[in-house]
Amino acid sequence: MVTPLLDACLAALGADDFDIAALRNSSGGWKMPFESFMEAFIEHDKNTTLFGLFLLGMPNRNHYLIKKLASTNRLAVVATTNFDVLIERALADLPNRTFRIVLEHQSTQAYSKNEAELPLLKLHGTADDPATIRSTIQSITAGDAFSRRQSLVRSVIANSRLLWVWGYSCSDVLDISPAIAASLNDTTEVVLTQHDASVDKLDQALVLPLSVLSESHPFSKFKGYCVRVDSTLLREKIFGDGQIQDTEPIETGEWIAYVRLWIDSFAYPHICFSILCHLFYMAAEYEVALKYNSLTLDASRNTDPRGEGAALSNRGMILFKLNDHVGASEAFQAALEIFSRIVFHFGIVTSYNNIGYLLGHRRRFPEAHAALREGFEYVAANSFPEERLCEGYLRKSQGELYVLDSKLNEADSSYDLALKLFRDGYKAEESEVLMLKAKLRGISLRYEEAMALLQEAEDVATSVGNREVLEACIHLRNEFAP
Repeated sequence: MVTPLLDACLAALGADDFDIAALRNSSGGWKMPFESFMEAFIEHDKNTTLFGLFLLGMPNRNHYLIKKLASTNRLAVVATTNFDVLIERALADLPNRTFRIVLEHQSTQAYSKNEAELPLLKLHGTADDPATIRSTIQSITAGDAFSRRQSLVRSVIANSRLLWVWGYSCSDVLDISPAIAASLNDTTEVVLTQHDASVDKLDQALVLPLSVLSESHPFSKFKGYCVRVDSTLLREKIFGDGQIQDTEPIETGEWIAYVRLWIDSFAYPHICFSILCHLFYMAAEYEVALKYNSLTLDASRNTDPRGEGAALSNRGMILFKLNDHVGASEAFQAALEIFSRIVFHFGIVTSYNNIGYLLGHRRRFPEAHAALREGFEYVAANSFPEERLCEGYLRKSQGELYVLDSKLNEADSSYDLALKLFRDGYKAEESEVLMLKAKLRGISLRYEEAMALLQEAEDVATSVGNREVLEACIHLRNEFAP
C-alpha cells in the first residue's frame, strides 16, 4: 500500500517522474521511511484528509486468516501497527465471539484474556479516529503515548506462550522494535513467518532458529523459529484450498480521488510545492529542492505572508547547502522582516538562528553570537508552542560557533543542552547533534568515544531517514579510522 500511495501523492503534488526517481534508492525503495513522507504531507497544512484513504478497501485472505484463527479461540490477542480498518471488517461477523479495539491510551489491562472477546491492539491508531493515528516521526516518538505503546507491546509478549508474527517487517525502529527487543524472556516462543516467493513448496520451507537473524533484528535473541516460505501456501494450508476468494486491490481511481480531495483542501495552493521542497531537502537533493522552493515563493507572494517567509527561510538553507552564502544571507534577512511584521514567533527565532549560523560560517563571530542572543532573548520573553525546539536550534548553532572559534569545552556544553531539548520527539535534530558531538570528540582525538557517538547518531538517523547525517557519519568514520 505504501508505494502506490506515495507515487499517487507525489504526482498529484506536481512532482514529475524524473524528480520522483530522485527520492528512490539504488534498490528501487524509498530513501526515507514512510513516516518522513507523512510528516511532510500532514504537518505543512495540519490536514488529515489523506487519512481517509485508509478507510478504503476490503479484507483480503490475510485478514480472513485472522478471523478463522480467532473464531476457533486460537488467538488470545491480535496486535497490529496498521491503521486501516480491514482487520475490523474481517472480524465484523466473528461467530461466537466479539472483538474490541484497544488503543495506546488505554490500560495494559484492557486486553486481559477473555475467550468471549478478542482484543485488537491498534498500536499506531485507527483511521476511524484520525487523532489516534501515529504516522509521523513526531507523533510516534512523543512523550507519554510512546511509553504507553511500548508498555502494551511488552505486556503482550510477557503474557504470550506462543507469539506468531505474520506479515510484519519489524521496521518500526522508533517504538515497536525496541519494545520487542526489551521484552526478551524465557517463556515466550516466537514463530516469525517471512514471505519468500522462491520457496514455492511447503515441504521445502526453511525453518531456522531466530538466532540466524541479524543482531539488530528485535526477535534475534528470542526462543523460536523463523519460517521462510511463500506465505500464500501456508495460508491456504490453514484455510483449505479454495475456501475463500481474495479481494481486488483498491482501484487507482479511488486513490487519486482521495489524494485530489486532500490537495483541494489545502489552505493555499503553494503548499504542494512546499511539501515537495521539504522532501527533496530531506533527501539531500538540493537542486531539486531549490526548483520547488522557487515555485513556492512565486505562488505565496501577496497571498500568504507566513508561507512566503517560510519559503525564504527554506531558500536560505538550500542556498547554504549549495555554498551560496550571499544568497542565503539575503533570504534569511528577508524572512526575518516578514515574520517580524506578522509577529510569527517560531519564524522570528529560527531567522535569528539561521542568521547567526551563517555569520559563524563566515567567521564573523561577534555578529553571529549577537544574532543568537537575540534569539535566546526572544524565546525568554515570549510564550509559544515551539519554544523547546527553537531553543534547541539556538543551542546547536551556538555549539557550532564555538567549534569554529576553537572553544571546544563551550561547544560540548551547548551540544549537551541541545540534546536535552531534542530528545523528546525531535529525532532528526537529535541525530545531527549526536553526529556533531562525535565530530567534536574526533577533534579532541578521543576516537573511541567518537565512534560510539557516531553509532548512536547513525541509529537515530536511520530511524528517521536523515540521509544527510548518515552520509556525514560515514565520512567521519573514515576520517577517524586508524
